[in-house]
Amino acid sequence: MTTYSAITSSEIDADSPITDALLAKFRDNPIAINEGATGAPYVQTAWHPYNSTAVGDGNTGRLWDFATDGAVIEVITPTFASGYEYRLRMVGLSASASGNLLAQFYTNAGAYTSSLTLGSVAAGGIGDGFLEVFDPLRSSRHHFVRAQYTESTTLFGSFVADQAISAAAAFTITKFKIGLASGGLVAGFVYLDRRRIYA
Repeated sequence: MTTYSAITSSEIDADSPITDALLAKFRDNPIAINEGATGAPYVQTAWHPYNSTAVGDGNTGRLWDFATDGAVIEVITPTFASGYEYRLRMVGLSASASGNLLAQFYTNAGAYTSSLTLGSVAAGGIGDGFLEVFDPLRSSRHHFVRAQYTESTTLFGSFVADQAISAAAAFTITKFKIGLASGGLVAGFVYLDRRRIYA
């Protein structure tokens, strides 16, 4: 992998010479950025942790970790930044009771939408999945989400949900949350990623 080397202001001021080292950075840095080298800025149109600005900076996008945060009823995202769409990653989740995994979306009207049922989960089942929200801050009467979740149980398999959230008047989505109809999340991690959209 190509090494990313930041170019300092002192290397490109009016009095600085063009050196072999500087030219090497001009050559190598675009490659390093595309390869995801440590210290490189992210390619913004690719999924990356929502709170991270450079590869390897220690920000993972983790919203919830059972080992440090304990059991919770729901996990809520931070408010979305303009120009991005968002994906929630669920890793090793386990619920205290069987029931429905639900999502709700907070709109510019100042309230959460009705619950969107993503599927059923089993008590003690270990699951992984994602919930993706397309172009949430675009004002529209219809917003689309995609979810996939799979558990390591035979009672509850996997589900995929491509669904629309609709309203009579155009709205935006500024954040969302996932949770259970009953019981709590008692194991696992939840991460939030984002990617830039230019449409």
